[in-house]
Amino acid sequence: MPDVTIGGSRLYERMRDGRFVLLDRTDAGEVARTAKEGWYERVDIVRIPTASARNLPAVLLVRPDGYAAWATDAPAAEERFSAGRVALRRWCGCVIARKGEHENC
Repeated sequence: MPDVTIGGSRLYERMRDGRFVLLDRTDAGEVARTAKEGWYERVDIVRIPTASARNLPAVLLVRPDGYAAWATDAPAAEERFSAGRVALRRWCGCVIARKGEHENC
């Protein structure tokens, strides 16, 4: 991935913590919300205004080593949500369970 400007900073600055970075520039931000709820300790979530970073896919998951792990430009919010959840589970592991909850991977 090139070092692009995102949310008032640079992508490589966001990657310094050694975590995945999820860039979501959709209007609804459904994949960003999913990541925030289930992968908050493993993924740095960046919401980008739709108009900015037009050269990037609608949703992009960047690995800690700077390579793109997954991306989508799917027009349907439900499709992005489902694919995003699968990608987060594949690349970042199981959902972080809240107290009293458990998810099988």
